[in-house]
Amino acid sequence: MERMHLLINNYDMTQNYGVCICKGTIENLLAYPEFKKLKSNDWFEHDYVEYDLSAPKFKNKNAVLNLQSRSNAWNLINDIVYGGDGYGSISVPQIELSFSKVRYNRGTKSNVFEGLYEYSLEFIIDDVPFASYTPSQIVTANPTEPITMDSVNLASYGIKVLNGWKGEMAKMPQLKQPMTRDIEIENSVICDHYAHNGSMYYSDMSFDCLISGGTSQQVIEKYRRFFYALTRPNKRAFTFSSNDCMVQYGFYKNVKVTEFINGNRAWLRFTLTLTAQES
Repeated sequence: MERMHLLINNYDMTQNYGVCICKGTIENLLAYPEFKKLKSNDWFEHDYVEYDLSAPKFKNKNAVLNLQSRSNAWNLINDIVYGGDGYGSISVPQIELSFSKVRYNRGTKSNVFEGLYEYSLEFIIDDVPFASYTPSQIVTANPTEPITMDSVNLASYGIKVLNGWKGEMAKMPQLKQPMTRDIEIENSVICDHYAHNGSMYYSDMSFDCLISGGTSQQVIEKYRRFFYALTRPNKRAFTFSSNDCMVQYGFYKNVKVTEFINGNRAWLRFTLTLTAQES
């Protein structure tokens, strides 16, 4: 397994200062930010919420770097983090992961054992996802996965949907808030006469997913290619191999990368959350 090096402001913290990348760091860097608040209409007489997805924009994101060293490198880290003017940079060259618009937010140091130090550095990343990205061509795979997005089975993106997805499909919807009057001298509230037959919100759906096999670069490219397709303007059409689901359309809400294993048989596991949208 190739050792990953962390570069902050072009200084190789691993090579020069013996700083090791700990669990959670790569996962935090790989996660994509959420969309900025979308314009929407919430019509009581219609299911779902009507969102404007013609040109969604990303928020920035906070990424926490969990690091260790066998000698106290805190002063060196401070010098490097604060060095230079304007934006800083973070990169992990072994997996071609880099950010050029980085702002330091805060950091802490703790002494775990004598001679072993842990650091937690939080950065704000302003890079726009996919700003200069050209996706590789999708290689059509056998439709082995239970979810299809825009007529492409997730297997073609190298994604395996793990157990639990049927439970997400079977969530009961929630009634939209009806018109009510809460009169102080009366018990309970007075609801619109048709409140019990009102329209519904459908819950966000979260899916535990895995991309594995191949090198780290290949796995990350599959991950990028999928999220590039997912976050394009306008809604996505989804097909599920479950009779429990009424949702046909949706869009990206957020993603959390839960595990990344580097190597020739790399492993990237993430939780994807989708927001349902009307047809």
